[in-house]
Amino acid sequence: MQPETAPPGRRTLIVLASIVGVLALLAAGGLAAYLSGVFDEQKRFGAAPAVCPTLVPGLHLLGTGYGTAAGTGSTCNVTLPGTGTPMMTVSYSVGASPDAVSAQLRDRAAATFHEVDGLGDEGFSNGRLTVFRVGNLLVGIAVLADIGSTTDAQIKVFENDLATRLADA
Repeated sequence: MQPETAPPGRRTLIVLASIVGVLALLAAGGLAAYLSGVFDEQKRFGAAPAVCPTLVPGLHLLGTGYGTAAGTGSTCNVTLPGTGTPMMTVSYSVGASPDAVSAQLRDRAAATFHEVDGLGDEGFSNGRLTVFRVGNLLVGIAVLADIGSTTDAQIKVFENDLATRLADA
């Protein structure tokens, strides 16, 4: 006696139903992962890093002789060569999540800033003030009126270098 087999039309229906079932399971799993935040950009910083030590490796990009001096809170001043006079203030703040920092950044930059492509995860500038985020870390760089012999191009290279090093931290 031969085992009973499904007619060809029924076999096709069973194969199609199996494929649809597997796709439905994959879609449900993907939806569950999405809703649980698996695909969200992950928070990178539990606390703001010490500002001055993160600036020192890139100071040479501004020229020779620049130094740092601790500011208040999570800030650091970049000082002009030989004078100790601040030419730039850099500050860090940590948000709850990358999305929260992104919303904060966009709210602050909405009217008077232009977007800077390739600066951190998101970056904005209005010339003398640049703000960008790396994960959930918000970075503000305020360039003071006297920048010595440093050019705007050197400052932009310094900002990009800082964003890259923070992203790699």
